[in-house]
Amino acid sequence: MNIIRFALRKPIAIIVTVLALLYFSVLAIQKIKVDIFPEVEAPAIYIAMPYGGLSPAYMDGFMSNEFQKVLVFVGGIKNMEFKSVQGLTLMKLSFYPGTDMAQAQAEVATQVSRAMAFYRPVRYRPKWYVLMPVRNPLANWFLKVTSGLPANFKT
Repeated sequence: MNIIRFALRKPIAIIVTVLALLYFSVLAIQKIKVDIFPEVEAPAIYIAMPYGGLSPAYMDGFMSNEFQKVLVFVGGIKNMEFKSVQGLTLMKLSFYPGTDMAQAQAEVATQVSRAMAFYRPVRYRPKWYVLMPVRNPLANWFLKVTSGLPANFKT
């Protein structure tokens, strides 16, 4: 009730306050820079390891355990996630922002080769994919297999 009485008694003060709020609002809107695609740095490397004929539980225990032992030595890793399905383990290595991804990719390649020494020779080698949202904000990545596909399969 006091606000209403103040507004009725001092209309010029209310008009000045409203105009000041409007002026500073317009000024703030003009100075704010809006970026449709802000820089988001969440570098990750995905490793796909096919190993035919193994159940998801066995893949999780057999593959993930050995890979986890050697991938811990890769510099800049924030966390590791493992997902296993029938005959395939997908590993996601998340890195801290600012990590040199060329160096990280070289270390991952070395450590994957080291981990493969624990397994019998396989037809398909593990593949790794670097995902850097900084380079492409609308990151669409597709896994394309170039060998070992049936003849009637179209890519």
